[in-house]
Amino acid sequence: MPKGSAEYEQQQQRQIVVAARRLFAEQGIHPPRMADVIAAAGVSASTLYRHFRARRTSSSPPRRRSSPM
Repeated sequence: MPKGSAEYEQQQQRQIVVAARRLFAEQGIHPPRMADVIAAAGVSASTLYRHFRARRTSSSPPRRRSSPM
């Protein structure tokens, strides 16, 4: 898939979320450093911050979506 396509962007965002969830699961109450998430996801810092603009947003564990009633 070509860089810049919607599918490519979604794949990168999924990589980041999966890596962050794994690190949070492994480290428990000690949040991972941004550098750890970047390395685990295999992306650059600019890519991470493009998908998660606020540091607070990207360092918090992703919320689970609740199913509609």
